[in-house]
Amino acid sequence: MHPVNNELLLGLGQSKGGLVKPELFTIADIDAPYSLGASSIEAGATWSYSEARYNRHASTYQAFDDGTDRFSIPVSLGLNDEINGYTQYERLYMFEINGKDNSINASMDQVGHINASNTHGWDDRHRTIFHNDAVFFINGTSVWSALRTDPSQQNGPY
Repeated sequence: MHPVNNELLLGLGQSKGGLVKPELFTIADIDAPYSLGASSIEAGATWSYSEARYNRHASTYQAFDDGTDRFSIPVSLGLNDEINGYTQYERLYMFEINGKDNSINASMDQVGHINASNTHGWDDRHRTIFHNDAVFFINGTSVWSALRTDPSQQNGPY
């Protein structure tokens, strides 16, 4: 759990199907907390894992302005489709918490993701750096970069 402010908590857990699931909770009434919504990171995945569930350094959180915060979660996942068959992906999912100044109307919105590949086999070292609109995703010994406003236009690995 990560405190957003005095009335909001961000949780990172797993769905009933075992997939990585970030969820935003309001605790405005501490005796009756409830979910404001969860994100399905990749609904078609057969499995997913995030180091951030066990290591707080793997996830990056940034208070951006009075109404918005930014955060990222590294995720390893497996997808099975008719075209590519079974494929494993390493991705950095980026989110925003909007409307945090009014906890009842706050939302967690997925901005996009950076695709990464691990050329050295399984590596559980993931870190992210935000610099203005730039996002740098460190996966093992490689780095990918993208603009937060257009994560599909990414560069790397370096």
